[in-house]
Amino acid sequence: MTLYRKEAVEGQSNRIDGEILLVQSWSSWMIFWIVALLIVITVTYLFLSTYTKRTTATGYLVPNGGAISIGAPISGTVASVHVVEGQKISAGDLYLLLRISGIYQTLVTLLIK
Repeated sequence: MTLYRKEAVEGQSNRIDGEILLVQSWSSWMIFWIVALLIVITVTYLFLSTYTKRTTATGYLVPNGGAISIGAPISGTVASVHVVEGQKISAGDLYLLLRISGIYQTLVTLLIK
């Protein structure tokens, strides 16, 4: 006596197609490999990269020698700059050329005459 019916045993022995195999489509494999590659790139980047640490601070920057205030006797608009950053200067050198207007221009004209 067998556990299975005679018809079930015969049905299993007369299979023409064989076992069922599930085959993935090429697009499924492509998506798999793209996702796997992105994961590998991300993990590699996280382990091998460096970053710049940033900190917020309050205050102001002052040069080593201290800040120097240079003033003009009258107000005006800077017409041209005759020095460059880092250039050594001395008293009497021309640093800026000011364009004056309005009442100051009249006053300077009167003082020159």
